[in-house]
Amino acid sequence: MTSRTTSSRVLEAFTYFSVLFCPVIIPALVWIFAKSDHEVANGAKKAFWSQSASFIMVIITAILGIITDNDVIHLNRCFFVILVGLLIVISVTSFIYNLAKGVKILID
Repeated sequence: MTSRTTSSRVLEAFTYFSVLFCPVIIPALVWIFAKSDHEVANGAKKAFWSQSASFIMVIITAILGIITDNDVIHLNRCFFVILVGLLIVISVTSFIYNLAKGVKILID
């Protein structure tokens, strides 16, 4: 196991904990500006993509909801309910994953 400084571990954990208050933006900024510390940059990249999954699903669901509501296309309501259910599962899973990774980084 490699020796890491406390500040790099805290910064990497912070990117995962940012799911609580500023998802996607904090990991992106840390990923961009922490290129010199490869472990922090790699952790920020993973946090960015794990937090982006639910963000992308929200955008897709919102677009489909707007299109369906305006009758541009006719989607089965059952399909839309399944899509929203999938969004909830992905969002909750991503939220728990980010918190667990942040805690794991601080404990190790």
